[in-house]
Amino acid sequence: MRVAKILFNSIVVIPLFLCSCSSVFTSRDTKEPMMKAYLAGNMPEACKIVDEYAASREGTGDELMWRLEQGKIKFDAGFYDESLKAFERAEQIIEDFDSRAEISARDAGAETGAAFTNQNALPYKGFIYDRILLNAYKALVYFALGKKSDAMVEIRRMHERQKKAVEYFDSEMKNSEEELKKGRGELAEQNSNASGDFDSIIASNPQLNSSYNEILEKAGKTYGNFINPFSLYLSAVSYLMDSNYNDANVDFRNLYKAEPLNKMIAQDFSTSLRGLGGILPSELESQEPWPHPLNKNIVFVIFENGITAAFKEEKAQIILPPPIPTGYSGIAFPVIEKFHPPYDDMTIESEGKKYKASDVADMDSIVAGELKEIFPYIITRLVISTIIKEAASYAAQMAAEQAGGELAKWGTVAATSIYKYTFNTADTRCWQTLPQKYMIAHFPKPQDGTFSVTAAGGLMSHTEKIKLSKDANFAIVHIRAQSEHYFSVKLFEF
Repeated sequence: MRVAKILFNSIVVIPLFLCSCSSVFTSRDTKEPMMKAYLAGNMPEACKIVDEYAASREGTGDELMWRLEQGKIKFDAGFYDESLKAFERAEQIIEDFDSRAEISARDAGAETGAAFTNQNALPYKGFIYDRILLNAYKALVYFALGKKSDAMVEIRRMHERQKKAVEYFDSEMKNSEEELKKGRGELAEQNSNASGDFDSIIASNPQLNSSYNEILEKAGKTYGNFINPFSLYLSAVSYLMDSNYNDANVDFRNLYKAEPLNKMIAQDFSTSLRGLGGILPSELESQEPWPHPLNKNIVFVIFENGITAAFKEEKAQIILPPPIPTGYSGIAFPVIEKFHPPYDDMTIESEGKKYKASDVADMDSIVAGELKEIFPYIITRLVISTIIKEAASYAAQMAAEQAGGELAKWGTVAATSIYKYTFNTADTRCWQTLPQKYMIAHFPKPQDGTFSVTAAGGLMSHTEKIKLSKDANFAIVHIRAQSEHYFSVKLFEF
């Protein structure tokens, strides 16, 4: 009965997902034209493509991902009102996900679809770093619009997301464990061998183990508790803008804990703590404070360098417990692909002095670090899904053989194998237009308001001269260089 029910459900679900390109093609493939335009610096084309996809995916499980991409591309292109609208829609989707007390009918349908197609059938709820950076970029948009008080609201929301990051992750993992427990129970009802051999399917697969070890290696430096140092630094800058050294010092303290070897952050923390008359940690007692104040007549430069690591698809064959295996049996899963940033460093020249930008956040490590935490759950869920699909395939073959003999059986084997291969698509959904590195520098505002920034990498360099307003007391310079083909400078003055 169980297998027959599964087979019936699969027949019902298949037509629904044949119309969904996200179940057949990876999001990485779908985004290729958008990313090609974005990396080429063709911002009008990138905006056009992302607008079309965001509109077409409205109300679907992919909408959040597209709204995040839309908000970032629009911000980089200087369309601040449109960027804010996209980010607000993304936040609304997240709040909708989080406010559900129990699984809705839509989620229940998605779970069924995921069992018979792939994990792309489930709604994209955003990674923790997505959620934190969403509010960081909303704050930057408000700074661009000259709305400092609204930006501070987003900074506070960003802090709340950061505080609740571990709690949210633990809750999601608990839900995943319950889901997997239920799945294992259902498999045990179908096939007594399945539950007993289940963990060994994963443990004994060299390709899966190799992929996981590669993710561990790429996670590299992690900051702990899902901290994103860039969001903390932006928060500190925002508080300094209001001469709020108390709250800025809290951010610098947390940054120092996350990155104790970062010389700029150590000096920032030393400066803010000395300004408050606090006691320095013993290792910072010899650390000189900055010779310039951090809250007035100052320029902060934010350099977004390159594009962050994205997910790409890998496939692995798996050996399932008897008597299920028939035809093609495999799983598709996401792994990390890194991209080298166009520049290695950035230098500011002002009034005859040079200031080097410091790496504050490595998004590759943040992305890989979060994937590392959920990878075992992804693989376990995929194996359960594969066994369920194989059970349905096996039942279809037996039914075909009874109805039409050996020829009908092998025709069904061919058809179900094609179906399984077609829908064996990895969930590669992620926010691809984020930078690979966030780099920060700060220096006193020059008397004549002019300075230059130079980004260099290999044999390539790019220099921009920037002029500040005479009456600006506090300036944020935002620079975006996703590739060597694009270098945009935005100036927010207060």
